[in-house]
Amino acid sequence: MKHLFFAIFILLSNLYAFSLKVVNIYPNSIIQNSGLYIKKGEIVEITANGKWSLHEKYSPVGGEGHTAFKANEYGNWGCLLGKIGNSDAFIIGNGTQISAKEEGVLYLYLNKDNYKIQNPTGFLEVSINGGT
Repeated sequence: MKHLFFAIFILLSNLYAFSLKVVNIYPNSIIQNSGLYIKKGEIVEITANGKWSLHEKYSPVGGEGHTAFKANEYGNWGCLLGKIGNSDAFIIGNGTQISAKEEGVLYLYLNKDNYKIQNPTGFLEVSINGGT
């Protein structure tokens, strides 16, 4: 019986480990592919660590972006955003949990709006629990 519980524990641990993906997202104008396909209705947990800056005049910040500059309805300039397939963007910031309203590839990018990016530095390490 002890071995059965151990085998179940290992199996469940491996399932969780394989559902977590970590990608680096860089501060540029490109919408970056996470490499994960999300199904409609799936719960996806996303967290961002690290720091980036979009302009040489400003100190690096996390996924919340540069709080001194609200770019648009999605929040701060440099805030981490996501979208699934052709759906609308959603705010990730330093982390969020969503229930996917659409199906498709998860894309990650910064909230740039019309602001200029000049000599960006750093990157965010984004952990994604969910998707295939």
